[in-house]
Amino acid sequence: MKRLIVLVYFSFTLQLLLALNANDVFFAASASTKIQNQKFGSIQVTSKPDGMVIHLNDQNTGKITPYTFNGIETGDYTIKLTNQWYQTQTKKVSVFDERTVPVNFIMKSLFAELTINATTEATIYINGSRVSLTSWTGRVMEGICKVKVEKVGYATQEFQLAIIAGKNQKLDIKLKAETGELEVTSEPQGAVVTIDGTIYGLTPIKIPSLPEKRYVVYIAKKGYTTVIKSVDVVGRKFTKIDVVLYSGKQVAVTSEPSGAQIFIGDSLYGNTPKSIWLEYGEYLFKITKGNKVIVEKVTISFTSSATHSFILKDSNDPLDQYMVLVKGGTFKMGDTFGEGKKFEKPVHDVTVSDFYISNYEITQALWKEIMGTSPSHFRDCNQCPVERVSWHDAQNFIKKLNVLTGKNYRLPTEAEWEYAARGGEKTQNHRYSGARNINDVAWYSGNSGNKTNEVGQLKPNELGIYDMSGNVWEWCNDWFSSYSSTTETNPKGPETGDGRVVRGGSWFGYIDANRLTFRGFDDPSNSRSYIGFRIVLPTVNE
Repeated sequence: MKRLIVLVYFSFTLQLLLALNANDVFFAASASTKIQNQKFGSIQVTSKPDGMVIHLNDQNTGKITPYTFNGIETGDYTIKLTNQWYQTQTKKVSVFDERTVPVNFIMKSLFAELTINATTEATIYINGSRVSLTSWTGRVMEGICKVKVEKVGYATQEFQLAIIAGKNQKLDIKLKAETGELEVTSEPQGAVVTIDGTIYGLTPIKIPSLPEKRYVVYIAKKGYTTVIKSVDVVGRKFTKIDVVLYSGKQVAVTSEPSGAQIFIGDSLYGNTPKSIWLEYGEYLFKITKGNKVIVEKVTISFTSSATHSFILKDSNDPLDQYMVLVKGGTFKMGDTFGEGKKFEKPVHDVTVSDFYISNYEITQALWKEIMGTSPSHFRDCNQCPVERVSWHDAQNFIKKLNVLTGKNYRLPTEAEWEYAARGGEKTQNHRYSGARNINDVAWYSGNSGNKTNEVGQLKPNELGIYDMSGNVWEWCNDWFSSYSSTTETNPKGPETGDGRVVRGGSWFGYIDANRLTFRGFDDPSNSRSYIGFRIVLPTVNE
């Protein structure tokens, strides 16, 4: 009977222990004490901010605020909160039977927030530890904080900051490049030294205070081979380049059939066969006779052949069927609707001569046929207009096209462009090129789908020319300037300027920019996904 009583008591005690929260069991005196009607309460611990580690009677409970301890035996206790970023705090509390005692702490921070912005890709160290590249924001403890910022090729900067808890700090650091000295000499002397596109003078020359980096150095002298060197300038060190320049050679040029004209670059050198002295370098040869032509790049070097023979072939112009004749005439150029910008005025009389213009913007397919690859952003659309071509890129395309065809294509003048966009002598005075409703003739932001579209899909204008409003802006030959108030004949714009004219609006543009009198301009070296071009062919030699 006694064994049975003991087993029942042990079983009840075990069930009571299992029923208690594992973390609360620690604080209960024993299951047997509970059986003897011991009194218990609860402690509710909170803090601002949350997340503090709770110690009960100097023992780490493993709990963080906010937390409520249940089943705490009545009596007096010590509550301590700890956190690496806050000052430790302690409070005493008395627990009463069947009551919850709240204990709230307002913590005092021991840190401040530090923000560091540095030169791009500079490495940031905090107290000797690498924390980030370029920028960093984080907590640092009160006291002295050591900051170091370094980047290859730049002078390292180090700081000691006094950190006061609660007072955030921001540090902007701009590193200065290390510099070195470069000396360039040549045989013979007097060669022009160009470094990364900037002319520095003639050899021999010493160039101090060059920022530490890799440079491309051109050493050139008329009648001699240009030498190109890549050199690393190291901070606080001296670097020297010494080169020997070689002159050119006499070359014999022959062709089949003979008697063909020899063009090297833009210059006529005579007829084949002919002996020509050329400096060392790369040349574009064009040999032409009647409808036969050949174009080849030729390198003249110390080891190259002294004889160059060419076999001429028939020329095929890929644009023959796409050129529209624009009969010349006089028109009023500018904002004839009275709704344009200041730079579309004053309206003035302009006369242009006959010319041909391509009825489509130059396509990616044609560009690839002439140049080999397409630079376009919207690729895989052969019949979409080529874009991401600078004004200079367009000139290179035209130059190569002229070499292949023997013709004299060029970009339209701004006057020719507007005259053709208006419909020439057949004009019906539309706001857009070919219509009063923009959606009939132009791809713009309202209908383009945020991309270029195939040429010739919308209505043409009065002359059968497509997309002169919308799809892509089109380069013109002119530098941008204010309009003249006087009558002009075949105007070509000023000799210089800040940007080349673009006309017609684009897929990216708002409605107003697609008006046929709207004018824009851009740096001729810029290539954008919304600028392309079309070309013209004068009816007479210019």
